[in-house]
Amino acid sequence: MAVTAELDSGEVEGKSDPGKGKRKRKRLGGKTLRDAFVPAIFRFARSRRLPESFVAWAVRGLVQMGALAHHVPLETLRSSTRNMASLALRPGDQPYEIFRGFLEAAGVAATTYLRLERGGVEAILPRIGYSPGSFENLSAITSKHGGGFMVVPHSHVGVLALAKITRDLPFTLLYRGPPDAHRDRIQRRFLEGLGLRFVEVRRMAPTQVAREIVQALRRGDLVAGATDINRRNEGSIPAKIFGEDVDLPGWPARYAAKRGLPVSAGTAIVSPAGRIVLHTEPLQFHDDAAASTQAWATALERIVRGWPTDWLGMFEKRWRPVIARAAARAPISVPDCIP
Repeated sequence: MAVTAELDSGEVEGKSDPGKGKRKRKRLGGKTLRDAFVPAIFRFARSRRLPESFVAWAVRGLVQMGALAHHVPLETLRSSTRNMASLALRPGDQPYEIFRGFLEAAGVAATTYLRLERGGVEAILPRIGYSPGSFENLSAITSKHGGGFMVVPHSHVGVLALAKITRDLPFTLLYRGPPDAHRDRIQRRFLEGLGLRFVEVRRMAPTQVAREIVQALRRGDLVAGATDINRRNEGSIPAKIFGEDVDLPGWPARYAAKRGLPVSAGTAIVSPAGRIVLHTEPLQFHDDAAASTQAWATALERIVRGWPTDWLGMFEKRWRPVIARAAARAPISVPDCIP
């Protein structure tokens, strides 16, 4: 028996063999662990029986223990950080430092989620700010150009940082929820708690998603979505990142080119002081979708190489081989490097 469904329904294709009558054993991978532990972590954060100081201490302890994993002979883990270190724009970034920084950024995200659950969005807003010139870039998109796009990589604190943007500017998030219904409910509740206007694209028909984007642009919104998705499909556009061929989402460039709107690459990073900082690159205008995609892909590469500890894609299965191939012929050049 084969069970199939459209990608937008949030389901996946699966097969079963009626002849064997045995249940296939699942691999204990990252996705299985995530599906098991994410709901438990959210319940732990929402529990008011434990003092916030104790939970924060526990999170710091987990970060300390997690850092020891870099000394365990796990080749995927160590090779990923080693390859990322060879691509980092700051020559002093070492593999262990990148891995530890990655865990520390995750710890800041966890404690910020805790403050959000305990004290509401007002409790986290003082911890979020903009890098010099970044707010001016985003404000120009809505006030001067009447709408546009911000493309972002997946990061530890990316969604948390949007709580600041949505209070400063008209804003719409394109959100692709997880296939698991329980995790999807948790994340929806979280987005609603941040006060975000969002469009759930996984369980919505493509034509309806297009209408929602057009309506947001007519309102003059800044429309944001995660675009560090290296996957070939009918809507993707070829580009180069780290000097390697990749296939990236084509929707930002197509909408922007058709309407003459700007695209800005941005991210949210964790500062050394533990604050969340929103950074954006200069606005880009292109009337060609391929040129636009390559322009924002180059900007995202600059962001990722400048702040590798904040990028979740470092350990993602589609990005690991891209990083490995690029590292094998490093150094590579990117214009206007982040100091």
